[in-house]
Amino acid sequence: MEPEPARDFGPAAGGLVAGITLAVILAAVAFSVWLVIYTAWVHDAGGGAFALAFAVLSAKAALSWLSWHGGSRRKRL
Repeated sequence: MEPEPARDFGPAAGGLVAGITLAVILAAVAFSVWLVIYTAWVHDAGGGAFALAFAVLSAKAALSWLSWHGGSRRKRL
């Protein structure tokens, strides 16, 4: 039995996936910023280390998304 050929959902589906992914990434970045500010406000050193680690990972995810999205845009041109 032969495998089915890959389906092409078109640019609309790609834009939808990129938009949803961006929304999730921005929510993570916004939450991490809030978490860093909150832990600094209440002087919670233990929670502050977690908040900073989460902020770094969120920023890395945002930069990865920008790199991925920029690369997919160059391929279409």
